[in-house]
Amino acid sequence: MPSLFFALCFTIFACATVASDTSSWQRAELVQLQQTFLKMARKVRTEVGKYNTQKVSLDKRNLVVYHINDVNTEKDSRDIAYNNLQLFISSILQHSDKSDQQAFYIFNDAGGSLVDAGRFIPSDRDNVAHVVWPKKCNEKDTPLKTVLQLGPSLYTNFSSVIVISDKSRGPMTGAKNGQWIQDFRYLLDRNDVGVVGSSFSCDPTPHIQPHMYAMRMDVLVESASKFSGSRKPQSSNVVQFFLETITASATKLNYRQASVLYYKRDQQEFFENKCLAEKNAPGQMVATSNPATWCNLAPEDAIFVKWGGVPLRPPVLLCPEHVDKVLTATAKLAEQNPALHLHFPEVHARGVIYELFKQFGIEQWRGRHLPQLLVHSNHTSESKDSVRESGIVYATALANPRPSMVDSYTESAPKVCFLVRVLPKQDSDPSVKKSSVFSLVDVEEMIQSLLRQTNPNWRAMFILNSGGTSGKFSKRMLTILQKYDDVRLKMVEGYMDGTTHAAELDRLTAEMQHHEDCTYGTVTSGDNIYGSEVVQNVLNAYHKEGKEDKDSVVGGKEGLFEGAKGASNVAVEVGEEDTVPKIVFSPYDSRATAEFEMNTRNSLRVQPDFWMEQCVSFDAMFAAHTMPYTIQPNPMVGRIELAGVFLLKDALLAEKIKFGLIPIPETIALESHCAGCESAILLQHLLRNKHWSSTKLPIDGLKSVVFEGPSPTWCVASGNVWFDYPDHQKTGCVDQRVLKLLQDRDNKDKPYFDWKYSYSRHKVCLRLSEHGYANKGDIFYTR
Repeated sequence: MPSLFFALCFTIFACATVASDTSSWQRAELVQLQQTFLKMARKVRTEVGKYNTQKVSLDKRNLVVYHINDVNTEKDSRDIAYNNLQLFISSILQHSDKSDQQAFYIFNDAGGSLVDAGRFIPSDRDNVAHVVWPKKCNEKDTPLKTVLQLGPSLYTNFSSVIVISDKSRGPMTGAKNGQWIQDFRYLLDRNDVGVVGSSFSCDPTPHIQPHMYAMRMDVLVESASKFSGSRKPQSSNVVQFFLETITASATKLNYRQASVLYYKRDQQEFFENKCLAEKNAPGQMVATSNPATWCNLAPEDAIFVKWGGVPLRPPVLLCPEHVDKVLTATAKLAEQNPALHLHFPEVHARGVIYELFKQFGIEQWRGRHLPQLLVHSNHTSESKDSVRESGIVYATALANPRPSMVDSYTESAPKVCFLVRVLPKQDSDPSVKKSSVFSLVDVEEMIQSLLRQTNPNWRAMFILNSGGTSGKFSKRMLTILQKYDDVRLKMVEGYMDGTTHAAELDRLTAEMQHHEDCTYGTVTSGDNIYGSEVVQNVLNAYHKEGKEDKDSVVGGKEGLFEGAKGASNVAVEVGEEDTVPKIVFSPYDSRATAEFEMNTRNSLRVQPDFWMEQCVSFDAMFAAHTMPYTIQPNPMVGRIELAGVFLLKDALLAEKIKFGLIPIPETIALESHCAGCESAILLQHLLRNKHWSSTKLPIDGLKSVVFEGPSPTWCVASGNVWFDYPDHQKTGCVDQRVLKLLQDRDNKDKPYFDWKYSYSRHKVCLRLSEHGYANKGDIFYTR
C-alpha cells in the first residue's frame, strides 16, 4: 500500500505543475486517486481470475486504455469528443465474454472533460474501470503510467496494451465481439512486430501515428524506464515522445513496426521501408505520406481515424472528401445500432458562434441523403446514453427509415416557383471559382439548398442573361441540371429581357402562367441560398383557412413555429377580407444589411474610412446575436431583397400587373448600385396603390432565412471569415484555406492584414492593417 501511494505521488506531480508544498487538498486528491487505482486493481484481479478459470491463453488477453483529454472549452469540439466516446463505448457493449479476444477496458480521464465522461462510461461492467485524474495530464504518457500502477503481478497477465486517444474515432469496422482487436493482434503476433498503429506516416520520418496503437507488454515495461530519471524525454509533443519511448523501446528489443492501414492498402504485414503516399488533387506535383491529409482515406481501412484536436479546429485542415467519408461512416454506424445516440451534425468548434455552427450543420445534414437518421433537438433526458443539456442536437437510427423528401412531391399540389437568373460567374467549375479571392456561392450550392427543402413542392426555372458569354454557359447549365435528374429543375428558353427588377418580375409572371401549380413565385439569383423551411413557411401562409388569430397566421393549424402564437417577431398584415396574403415576405440576410449598418456607424464617425473601425461592430454583433444581419424585410429603400419576396400568381394575373409600367422616380432609376431601391418602389405600389395584403414570416434560425450572396451570416456560419472594408462592394467571404494562404504570404515586417486583431477576437472578421489600408488593399485583390 505505501509503495503504491508514493508511486501515485510521483505520477500525479509528473503530469501537472503544482506548488512545491503539498497542501491538504492536494493530499486529499492523492488519496482519492489511490482509492480509484485500488478499485481498478481489484476489478483487474477478478477478471484475471476469470481468464485463468476459463483457460484464456495469454495471447488472447488485452489491456485497452482509452485516454480522455481535458478539452479546451474554446478550441475543441464537445460534439466530436462526445461522439468519439460513444462510438467506442458502443464497441465495448458489443464485446461478449465469449469472444476470441478478451479485453479489460480502462478509461483514463485526465482532469475532467467537456463530455462528463463518467455519465456514459459503463463502469458497472466487470471488465471496465474509470480512473479520474485530479490534474490535467498529457496523453503522451499518462495512459501508460495508469497501466504501470497495476504492478507487474497484474499487468503481466496480459500480452498487449492498446492505447486510444479520444481524438481518434473508432472502431469504424469490426465493433462486434472485439473483431477490431483481432485485426490488430493479427499483425502484432507475427513477424516479430512489437508495435501496431492504426495508421503510419512518413512525414517527416517514418512513424506510427500515436492517436491509436497496440504494443506488446514487454515494450511497455522497457518504455517505463524512460519515464523518470535523466533520460526522461522532455518533449511535450506526443509524436516526438512516442518516438523517444515506445518506438525506441521496440527497436531496442529488435521488434518491427506495422500498421493496419498499410496492411489493408499494400499488404505490408510490417513496415518494409516502403512509404505510401497519395496525391489529393489532379495535377498535384507532390504526394503526401501523411494519411491524415489524404482525401481518399476510407475510415474502415485505418479502423481508428484521427478525429479531433488541431486538424478539426477552424480552419479545418483535413480534406473535405475525407471529412465527408468519416461523417457518412459514422452515420452508418448509428444506423446499424439504434441504441446509439450521437450529436449530429458535429460542430468543429465552440465559443460564441457554436449555435450558429450547429444550425448550419443541420442545414447541410439535410442534404446528405441519409434518411435513416432522425435529428432531435432540445433534448433534456437524464439517461446515461443521452444528453442533459437543452438545445443539444443528436441523432438516432429509425426502425423504419423515413421516405425521401422528394417522394412526397405531388405534381398538382400548390408550389413555390423560383425564377433563377444565372450568370457565368456563378458556375461551380473550380477554375471559375479560383478567379476570385472571395468564397462565392455557386449555382450548385443554390440548387442544393432547394433540394434540402422540407417541403418538396417547388419548381425552379433557370434563365440566363442575354449577351456576353451566356451562350457558352447555356450548355454548361444544362449539364449541371441533368446531373441532378430532378423534374423540378428546368431551363427556361431564351434569355432575361432587361436587367431591371421590373423586367424580372414581368418575366416571372409570364413563366408562372405556363405552370398551373405555381402558387407563389419569386425572382432570385444563382448565388442565393434558401433555408430548408422557406418553401414550407410560404406554403403555410397560403394554406391558412378562415380568419385566424393574426399572430398565428403563419403557423396555421399545424403550428409550424413552436411558440409562434403571440410572438413579437411575427408581423402579419392580412386584410380582413383576405384569407391568403398576396405578398409573403421572408427574412433575409445580405451584404446590403451589413452595408446599412455600416452606413449608420459611418455617419457617427469623424473619420468614417479609418482602418481601425473595420470589423469592430461586426465582431460585436456576432458576439451579441446569433444572426445579427438577418432582418424581416420592409418595402423601403435598403430593407428589401427580391429573392425573399413571394408574390401570389392568381393576384398578378387577375389584376394584370405589369411591373414595367409602374413609374420609378428618376432619382431611384439612376442609382444602379442602390440595394433594393427599385424593388422597394414596385412593392410599395402594390401595397399602397393596389392595397395588396401581405405577411411577414418570422425569423426562426437559418432554416427560415433567404441568404442573398454574399451573406455575412452564411459566411460565418459556414466556418469562413468576413472581410470588412469601407467600400461594401469590396467586402466578402474569405475561405479558411485562402485565409491561411494570405497569412503565409503576407509581409511579416509590414503585414497588409491586421492578423493580431482578427485572431484575438472571435475569428469571424478580417480587416486590413494600417499599412494595408494606406495601400487601399490592392494586395488583397491581386494575390
